[in-house]
Amino acid sequence: MEIKEKILPAVDDAFARLYDAENLEKLRAGVRRDLENELKYSQARSIRTQVIRGLLARVNFDLPETAVAQETRNAVYDIVRQNTKRGVTREMIEQQKEEIYSAATYNAKERVKLAFLIQRIAEKENLQVSQEEILKHAQGLAALYQIPFEKFLKDLQKRNGLPELYEQILHEKVLDMLEKNAAIEDVPPGTSPAQGANPS
Repeated sequence: MEIKEKILPAVDDAFARLYDAENLEKLRAGVRRDLENELKYSQARSIRTQVIRGLLARVNFDLPETAVAQETRNAVYDIVRQNTKRGVTREMIEQQKEEIYSAATYNAKERVKLAFLIQRIAEKENLQVSQEEILKHAQGLAALYQIPFEKFLKDLQKRNGLPELYEQILHEKVLDMLEKNAAIEDVPPGTSPAQGANPS
């Protein structure tokens, strides 16, 4: 029986050059920067999620049934489309239709409620979106999808997508404002914010 030992390459400047770094020190600095950026992005997403959860938990009101029904249809379509993309068969989707509908209804209620709250906060705080902001956002999306800006803008106008862009930008503005004004508390890993709070 032959025993093989895996020999790892030496971590030196030659190794760094395999990854397009000038030397080992630059490679380490690049890896550190990437990890720091990933951590910042993850923390920002976590804060955004907590702000949304806090907002939804603090306000209760009756939701318009037609808006919830429309959003539920959209959510069902999204769930089915995602599952189909992942290779889930029509039969399996059919077997899980009650769970899909239940999840879609919950998501729809959350989205309708959040959209209403965002609109009310924007009105109260006098937050608005300018034509320039919409065009700038559209340019960014066109570049991201590698579509010529004029074509992207025409497609948007054809499918009446400009109001959707307006809503997205307004949504971001409101959440940015809420984040800036939120009381953020660091808690040790593995504890909830309530557990990490100092007793008064």
